[in-house]
Amino acid sequence: MGFYSRHIFPYLLEWVTVNPAMERCREIVLGNAVGNVLEIGFGTGRNLSHYSSDLVSLTVIDTNVGMNQKAYSRIAQVPFTVKHHVMDAENLTFDDGSFDTVVSTWTLCSMPDVRCALKEVYRVLKPGGCFLFVEHGYSDELVVRRWQDRLVPVFRLLGDGCHPNRDIRGLIESQNLKITQLDRFYLKGVPRVGGYTYRGAARKFFKATELCSSI
Repeated sequence: MGFYSRHIFPYLLEWVTVNPAMERCREIVLGNAVGNVLEIGFGTGRNLSHYSSDLVSLTVIDTNVGMNQKAYSRIAQVPFTVKHHVMDAENLTFDDGSFDTVVSTWTLCSMPDVRCALKEVYRVLKPGGCFLFVEHGYSDELVVRRWQDRLVPVFRLLGDGCHPNRDIRGLIESQNLKITQLDRFYLKGVPRVGGYTYRGAARKFFKATELCSSI
């Protein structure tokens, strides 16, 4: 992990994620997290204030140790226990079927092997479990998509590996996760090239257990 990723990007991430529209997305999605919850790409912990204190457990992972100082500060302020791990989502060390809910917010864009990460999400979810997500990705407008493709090198450099042109819906569905709710829109206050948002829920359909309420 380079100097930029560890020492500069965490501060940049804090700055760019101060957005009321993003906070509203967190509130909508995270209110549906139930049971034993895993959050991938925890970052500096901005999601913490939106979780319910009724959670059975919250486990969070991130690969960037540069995020830890701010993350630990936020963990200390919540009224429930948070188990924090330095780990990448492509190689989860948890047993099959460990979690009722897995959460990802603006993190699938930067994973080196996003299909492998989603395969792991599927594996660690319990049958009937829910994957909750808010991600930016490929726009449904051709002109915006073209600019997203052109600007990938810039996003990767400044966003620590970010790809704004990933087909989030297609990637999730390619790993046998059934999308049950999906909203797509441009996030207010964010340039269109980086603000096209996928917000929703997907389930691991092995049983009819309803763990995921509508968003």
